[in-house]
Order: sequence, then C-alpha cells, then structure tokens
Amino acid sequence: RVTLVLRDGDGDDAETSASVSIEVTLLPANQPPVLGDGYQNYALPNAEAGSSYHLQLPADLFRDPEGEALSWSLSGLPAGLRFDAESRTLSGTAPRQMGDLQLTLSVTDASGKTAQLELVLQVDNAEPIADLQFELAAAEAGADYSAVLPADLFTDANDSQLTWAVVELPEW
Repeated sequence: RVTLVLRDGDGDDAETSASVSIEVTLLPANQPPVLGDGYQNYALPNAEAGSSYHLQLPADLFRDPEGEALSWSLSGLPAGLRFDAESRTLSGTAPRQMGDLQLTLSVTDASGKTAQLELVLQVDNAEPIADLQFELAAAEAGADYSAVLPADLFTDANDSQLTWAVVELPEW
C-alpha cells in the first residue's frame, strides 16, 4: 500500500494538501512457456519411409504461466514434410531414407519468451506394395504353364532391394 500526498506549497496543513492511498501489486517477471502436465516423455509416432504422415500436436503440450497465446514452430524438417503452426499439424510424405530425424519444437509467448522441445521422428522401413491390378493368365488342365512376372509388380517406398520368393504352389 502506497500513500500519495499532494501539497500546494503554501503550507503543511490538511487544507493545503490531499492524500490518496493506492494498492500496488507487484507482479513477477514474465515466465517462459512450460511443458504441459503429463508430457515429460512426449514422443512423436514413427513414420514409414516414403509414406504419408499426419500428426496434430496436442494443444496443451505447452502452456504459458501468464496465459498468453503461444506461437509454434518446428525446425529440422526434411523436404516433403511441413508444419502448420496455426493448427500445430505436421504432415506430408516421410523421407525415403530410414533413420531418426532430429526436430526442434519452439513455442514463444506474446512477450517473446521461448521454450523448446527436442523431438525425434523415427522413419521406419515401409512394406513393399503389390500391383493389385496384375492377374496371371488362365491355365489349362494338363498343359504346361509358365508366366513372367513384371519387374514392377512390387515397389518399395524407400527403394530397398526386394527379394522375391514364390510360396504355396499347388501340388500337381
């Protein structure tokens, strides 16, 4: 509590002065954003090489102690992946190269205080994809049969060398 006394300079009595008491609250200095409760071990879901990836980060992943709005950014993204700060969404196509991507999530409050979280996006091997439109030619009973399978019958999102094997042949 602070008391402010105003005097007109002609004296020191109640008629030539006025006072007012003011309640003053000292606020602590602005604090940076903090990781939200329950997110101490937050990790990104794995991605599959060359495949579509979509993830919206939780709105409460970070919070500001003073309740200020937060701006989000994500650095370290490879070509093909993008981050929409407005919706907190990471999306696009994961790289064909398998391994760990080191990403940095930054949040900044309206006063310019920043917090960061180091994240790892693990890019795993994707399963080969078969051309489901391919059909073998009809076979005639008792006749020899052969078929040549097209080289692109199977594709691999991360361009791994594929090994072919024929299984479950009929017992003729």
